[in-house]
Amino acid sequence: MTQEHVYSPLNEDSDAPEKESSESIWQKIVPDKTIVHKWPLAFALFNLILILLWTLIHFDVFSVEKQNDSQLAILENGIYSGRYDTALDQFHFLGMPYALPPLGHLRFRIPQPFDQSWEGVRSATEFGPMCTGYRGKSSWYPHSEDCLTINVMKPANVTTRELLPVAVFIYGGGIHGGGARDDRYNMKMLVAHATQHQMPFIAVSFNYRSSVWGFISNEQMIGTRGANLGFRDQRLALHWVQKNIAAFGGDPKKVTLMGASSGADAVGLHLTAYGGRDDGLFRAAIMQSGSSVVPFSLKGTSAQAAYERLVASASCSDAEDPFECLRHLPFEELNQAYDKDNSSEVTLDMAVQSLPVFDGDIVRSYGTFSLPRFRFTAVPIIIGVTSNEGYDDVVPGLTSWEKLRHYLVSGSLRKYPKGMVERLLSFYPDDLSTEPLEPPILGIDDLRTFKRITQVLGDLSYNAARRLQCGEFSRVATCFSYVYDDFETLRSGNLHEGARHGAELAPVFQNYDGRGYSKSENIFKDRSSAYFEMSRAMGLMWAGFITKLDPNVAFDGTPWPKYNMDNPKNIVFNETGPFWTEQDNERRDATDYIISVSQSVLGK
Repeated sequence: MTQEHVYSPLNEDSDAPEKESSESIWQKIVPDKTIVHKWPLAFALFNLILILLWTLIHFDVFSVEKQNDSQLAILENGIYSGRYDTALDQFHFLGMPYALPPLGHLRFRIPQPFDQSWEGVRSATEFGPMCTGYRGKSSWYPHSEDCLTINVMKPANVTTRELLPVAVFIYGGGIHGGGARDDRYNMKMLVAHATQHQMPFIAVSFNYRSSVWGFISNEQMIGTRGANLGFRDQRLALHWVQKNIAAFGGDPKKVTLMGASSGADAVGLHLTAYGGRDDGLFRAAIMQSGSSVVPFSLKGTSAQAAYERLVASASCSDAEDPFECLRHLPFEELNQAYDKDNSSEVTLDMAVQSLPVFDGDIVRSYGTFSLPRFRFTAVPIIIGVTSNEGYDDVVPGLTSWEKLRHYLVSGSLRKYPKGMVERLLSFYPDDLSTEPLEPPILGIDDLRTFKRITQVLGDLSYNAARRLQCGEFSRVATCFSYVYDDFETLRSGNLHEGARHGAELAPVFQNYDGRGYSKSENIFKDRSSAYFEMSRAMGLMWAGFITKLDPNVAFDGTPWPKYNMDNPKNIVFNETGPFWTEQDNERRDATDYIISVSQSVLGK
């Protein structure tokens, strides 16, 4: 933890921009644009009272009002009109720009705040397009390079005049795809569930640049505050929330930052950003299958090498300034240059350009270096994993223990040292038992082999990091750790697959009708009543943490214990019985070893 500083997203040393004067705000909402201070004092005070009454009546600044199924939010820059959701009794403000479009000379540059003012009322009733990602990642939804927009969802039937807590969600997608309009990440049902149980809060989501558009890096950018653009987008969005969320009824002092998968990794990076500097952007954090222990490098390649291959692919090698050539290429040409080849080399480039880099600024060190030294913003956190995170890391052909050993040494993107691999695998002994898998899963026909392979891969990517993060936070703050262990129906339907990566998203977000998972059917329609009961309970726990910093505040079942290094425990979510707690010691030797080699070998 370090001393708090005032932060400007554009320049750490610059003065904060001056707020718009009250005179200019009155000019926007008073029809005759009369300037109060020019009148004689008594007459001015009388008319000021009339103006205030007119504003309260017509704009209902301090309470929720439905005007033609919309709601007005008065920001410093102008007025937004949102959309009223009659089914949920909510107001949705969608597609609001928080940054200038990153086009033309702003491509590959740090985001610039959207500071343009407007007259009248601007509509905010439709999601903006997703940010363009790698290949087909955004194919279900419209996508564009002009994509830096933010969304706010708020309950309409709240009678309290107090500002509401806020949850800001960062979506996943490997940092090379995804978007806030993806229905899998829509928080409206969780907001409705929480409001029904007297824990109302406001939900916020936003887009950020991904893949090459947000994480291109070269020697020229590193060290000049020009790298890690996607994370800088996120940071700017958080500053937008601080500046504007009160206009929607939200409390900027009660923000919980949450994310899933690479979105959870982003949350972890914001916890350690600027060496752990607390900019007052959030008071709590939730990381679902992610952490501050984020990979930064791939052995045998580099961001610079990937950048140079992109320059060649885009025919910019002979330009006087290849980077400026890329900056000003037509969108379709640059997008095609990045996406066109399916070779392993280009796939590797995609992986490299989806990783953050050390820039001496927002990203300064490995998570495994920062966490034990308390170089993080010490706020209460929830962090957890699914019980079979490693499933989705199994590549085709990885069907035996020997093939796993060869893959880790020679076939994976990282190409781990042989000695490290031998030592790691020794922590997963073979009990020599066999149990046929019928039908086989991923080509593996033995249950014991399947479990061992997925355990190794899951520990490498998620489990070791969760333990480190929760352990270090428990020393100076509060951590609640979970394992989601419920069988899902999202993929093949084989019970032995268990809970795969991302399986907890639907129950947490109260997604009962399969929004975003299938265009043709509700994949949850045959789930048991116990599943939905589990989902409702999980939603209450998340809502309790968002609103009260306590997941137990509205749940009467098994209490979720705070993590303690002397007696570490997880809560386990499963529909087959009441939630239970378990000691967090399974394969502890293996995860401790993984952490010990994370910086030197794993690059995180």
